[in-house]
Amino acid sequence: LKDIMISSIESEKTSQAENFLEINNLLEDNLQTKGFQANSKKHKHHHKTNRQSAPC
Repeated sequence: LKDIMISSIESEKTSQAENFLEINNLLEDNLQTKGFQANSKKHKHHHKTNRQSAPC
């Protein structure tokens, strides 16, 4: 039972992280269309490092 609970908690964490990244990407797209391209470029670099550490 413990294993099942742990695995379900882990999968929920990863799905939440994915949703968070999707929302961030949508926000970045909105910023780019509004013309804040310099800022969003910095953010994209930041997100790449986040994505690698997300599954941990």
